[in-house]
Amino acid sequence: DHINVVAISADDWHNESWDAQSDTPFPGRWAEPTARLLAAANQYRRWALADRPPLAGWGAERTTLVGDAAHPMLPFLAQGAAAALEDAVVLSRKLANANDVPAALRDYEAERVPRAVRLQRAARRTGKVYRLRGPLAIARNVALRLFGARRLASRHDWIWRDDGAA
Repeated sequence: DHINVVAISADDWHNESWDAQSDTPFPGRWAEPTARLLAAANQYRRWALADRPPLAGWGAERTTLVGDAAHPMLPFLAQGAAAALEDAVVLSRKLANANDVPAALRDYEAERVPRAVRLQRAARRTGKVYRLRGPLAIARNVALRLFGARRLASRHDWIWRDDGAA
């Protein structure tokens, strides 16, 4: 039996590998049930989160980028794979009857860049909120209790609304 647990913690470790072995469980302070779960594993792997500023252009001539190659996202809104699928849908639509492939690729980029940039920025901001410490973390937790997570999360409703982006 295997169980996959993904835990995100802040430290200064960086490695480009997606499959680095680790001798220890995740650094950081964890609530007791989480700490027990993490300590129960017999094997650990880790990878650094990659975040890069949005690219101004995704391609040139007859090339373009999709997914993480164009717009890597931090995982705090769980939209990286969804954005890549949106890219694929828009790209296939643009290329379906294209007589001018370079023009179709630039149309794809023009349509996708604004949404991808907005997703990247929203994920970055959400990650900062998740990682608050001290009095700011207390204020965040009180706001969650008072207003409910759904109401606070509603600021991200644009992500799931069908506005023709894909």
